[in-house]
Amino acid sequence: MQSSASSNSLNSAENPVNGITETEKDSYRQPFLKPWLIVTLTWLCRLCVGVTFMFSGWAKAIDVWGFIYKIEEYLNVWRLYQPRELVLVAALTLSVGEFAVGTAVITGCLRRVSVWCAALMMCFLLPLTIYIYIADPVADCGCFGEIFIISNGATLLKNIILSAMIAFLLFTNTSVQALYRRTLQWIPLTLSVAYALILGLMGYHIQPLVDVRPYPVGTDLGALLAQHDTAADAQVNDMLFVYEKDGKTITVDVDNIPDEEDGWTFVRRQEAPQKQAAPQELATLAIFDDQDEDVTAEVISRKGAQILLVVTEPGVGYLTRARLADELAAYAVAHGAEMTALVATDNSGLQQWRELALPSFDSYMVDDTDTKELVRGNTAVVMLQDGVIKWKRNIASLDANMMSDASHAVDPFGLEPIDDGRLHTRLTLAYVIAMVLTGLGGLSRRTYHLRRLRKRRIAEPSESSEGHAQ
Repeated sequence: MQSSASSNSLNSAENPVNGITETEKDSYRQPFLKPWLIVTLTWLCRLCVGVTFMFSGWAKAIDVWGFIYKIEEYLNVWRLYQPRELVLVAALTLSVGEFAVGTAVITGCLRRVSVWCAALMMCFLLPLTIYIYIADPVADCGCFGEIFIISNGATLLKNIILSAMIAFLLFTNTSVQALYRRTLQWIPLTLSVAYALILGLMGYHIQPLVDVRPYPVGTDLGALLAQHDTAADAQVNDMLFVYEKDGKTITVDVDNIPDEEDGWTFVRRQEAPQKQAAPQELATLAIFDDQDEDVTAEVISRKGAQILLVVTEPGVGYLTRARLADELAAYAVAHGAEMTALVATDNSGLQQWRELALPSFDSYMVDDTDTKELVRGNTAVVMLQDGVIKWKRNIASLDANMMSDASHAVDPFGLEPIDDGRLHTRLTLAYVIAMVLTGLGGLSRRTYHLRRLRKRRIAEPSESSEGHAQ
């Protein structure tokens, strides 16, 4: 019987069934990659995809107004005009969703669902970046906000690489363990959604908690604009001159031109390379009066306190806070300061805004782009002290009765900035600590259960031996 059984197994192994032997089948069942390599590549893909999604979502959430402007820029190109409220919902949803999906991927939470959510996002983003690369409808895609601007070609390459990594994770992610226990995975996801949502709502309602534009809190706006005026008056094109002698070529400036009597021959003239400008050097804020005269140096005071009312989108929406603006102006005058309105419009629009708002203070024209670099929101207030920016707030975030309510009067000169980075640091630190404590809690609970299981296994043999003895 044994010989017949062994012969049958030998025949089944050697004789092919449907052209494939059992030995070949066993070789086909072996994975193409070693298990340790699959785990390593999976964690590497989790890290790259998760960090990219988290950074992209954070950059959009931290400056949700900038993301709104970018979405509207796309919509204007496609002639799809939508209400601002709908654009706001889309901006918050996408930024918070990107951050939460990135967190889930990098930690391994919801291993199947998180990767499929990332894949669905790339099914939309990859064709979009292909279109942007070919048609070039906008200067940059805005995938990382204004914090990190990359070209459309680099954006397309990034999304192709991310799509390949996500495709790999679709097959391997469920086979690799997560950082959090399954029963606790809802906690880091909830924390991530709450963190990104708080950043977005505070940035929309007040000001971005991290300001990467040319005019952050602490900028000496008066000195900066005066410096730009001086540079504009003395602007001269720096030129370089190329000379050749005996096969040797030199490039010199106007002060070091060689003598042609020594055998040097003029070849060509070229512009001097420009150094990359810092964010403050890119500042181009210019203020104009009714006669289209540049009055920037006269308007921005470099001595004492000054309040700037920056209206990025003049319209009837400002009228709901017009009384507060007049009260701020009266308070400023009473304390030896002044208030000035900078309105993003042309001459006719400025006259119309004055007729609607009836401001009790001077108002001037500013370019739309300049106002959006200075503040975020439809209308915002900027506090200057000796020309230095002390704080910036969306006027809608200020209490409408802050000046009229004597029992709760607020000194506008003493308000603390929220966009100097300190509040963002505290929120981020609280988020990181909560994430770490959640992971440690799950780890300690798992260790506790393992110890109980080990004690039970040790106790079982002793109990069985006592039963046999009886």
